[in-house]
Amino acid sequence: EDNMKRTIKILAALFAILLSFTACGSEKAAGPLRICIECTALREVFQAEDAVQNFLANAVDYGVIESVDGVEFEVIPYGPDADAERKGVLTRLRTEIASGEGPDIFIIGRTADGYYANDDTLFRYPERAIAQSRFLKLDDYIADAQFMEWDKLLAPVMDAGRTEDGQFLLPMTYTFYATIYNGADALSGLSTETTWQDMLASSDPLVQNASRLPEYNLGCLPSVFGRLTEKQSDTLSLSIEQMQEVFDTGRAHFQSPEPEGLPEYRRCNLVIDFDTRLASDSPSGGNGIENITNWDMTIVPMCSLNGGVTATVTSFCGINANTKRPEEAFALLDLLLSGEFQQHSGLYGGFLFEGLPVQDGLMQEDTPVQHWHFSDNNYQAFLDARSLITDAQFPMPADRIRTLSMGYAEYVHDNPDRAVVDEVYRDMEMGLAES
Repeated sequence: EDNMKRTIKILAALFAILLSFTACGSEKAAGPLRICIECTALREVFQAEDAVQNFLANAVDYGVIESVDGVEFEVIPYGPDADAERKGVLTRLRTEIASGEGPDIFIIGRTADGYYANDDTLFRYPERAIAQSRFLKLDDYIADAQFMEWDKLLAPVMDAGRTEDGQFLLPMTYTFYATIYNGADALSGLSTETTWQDMLASSDPLVQNASRLPEYNLGCLPSVFGRLTEKQSDTLSLSIEQMQEVFDTGRAHFQSPEPEGLPEYRRCNLVIDFDTRLASDSPSGGNGIENITNWDMTIVPMCSLNGGVTATVTSFCGINANTKRPEEAFALLDLLLSGEFQQHSGLYGGFLFEGLPVQDGLMQEDTPVQHWHFSDNNYQAFLDARSLITDAQFPMPADRIRTLSMGYAEYVHDNPDRAVVDEVYRDMEMGLAES
């Protein structure tokens, strides 16, 4: 009987210990779900805050979360007056992540050309962050998704967030660099095998002109180079000889006249509503905003040195590998990547100032995005150009893009010396090594 009593006491003590551990775990799990937003594509932080609040309210309506009170979000400060604060926030977040904590969800938006972006971002090279096991593998969650339609998401763009081990990041918006002509014949003669060199040698003046490198351009050079590194690699796949060739060709373009008889055209990284907000790089200059709503478009994308079109991911989301609440975190991303939210969500729409939605079939009259859509003819022109996308990559950090563009401008105008190319190339190598 005494042995029985001792056994009961021991079991009771063990049960109490078990309950205490369970309570601790429940308390931790019951903490707020944390979302981190880095949104350099938006011009004002308050826009991101308002958009997140609206998204969370909608998530309650869809039954994805019980209450907005169970979610905390933080917008990383940015802009010329927030550099010091931004640096402190980035340091804190990186320390949290390295120690096994940090936000549960990351939603990141960046400009393709780096013009508005801060030099330092939370994930300067997202593919390297994947290799460093910063993000949760999402394949099993995607297989059970309720809202997103994976088969309708643009495959070569989504692959930017995938490695041979699985899907770790979800691209939300993307862009690709193109020349848009008014009233030209339908595009022909380009394929996913077409290289930039092929475009240069084309007998079609529209294609040849679309391959020309403008005097100053932040947007087209990464498109010409295409994928700069192999996935999870910290070495450039671009050779210094290839960079030299591009710089030499750009200088030759600048010094030679363009083909005669071209229709009116504009160059840009394509973004939502680009026929009314198009960033101009036309020969005649302009104030940067050109209205081409009434154009009958022919869209000629810039092919890369390796062939096909390399798109740039302008926003993406992922889940912290350290999260204790992966199902709840993915449920929010599942909703965000749905076709309906790509069309109408203010949070998603904020990133569309720098890109296009990844969902196929949007931007038509019956599927407008942020109240905007193509005409039927122009939508087909867009599809023709988009079909040439063979790869997608995350944008380089802003400082590397500026170094590349400034080096190119110096070479074209002032100092056509191999040393300029060497310096730019070394800077890009150093940036990868530091990632």
